[in-house]
Amino acid sequence: MHVGILIQRYRTEQHISVQEFARRAGLTRQYISMLERNRDTRSNKPITPSVKTLEKIARVLDISFDQLMKDLKTEEKPADTYTLIVSAEEKAVLDAYRRLDEVAQAEIRGELKGLLKRKL
Repeated sequence: MHVGILIQRYRTEQHISVQEFARRAGLTRQYISMLERNRDTRSNKPITPSVKTLEKIARVLDISFDQLMKDLKTEEKPADTYTLIVSAEEKAVLDAYRRLDEVAQAEIRGELKGLLKRKL
């Protein structure tokens, strides 16, 4: 499991925004978004937070650093995670979508839903 899953769960349970979580942790909104997506927007590689960053996140999550490390070692898949076989072109589209911010992703989902309604 990556730390972004824990952050997303906490934010959902506490009904707080990325911005608010970032403020509480003393990190930027952009960095929290990258952690949640587990992607560095510059390199498109998985992001590895520093120990200092993990300590800040543990403090906001109100758990010990040791507990955070234990939680990160579990191999739990979220219930809405699926394994799909996609073409290289489809993978490129999905990768580009994942690099977008939340607002752009929502716009694309809306457009795609509209296109699908017209085609079906």
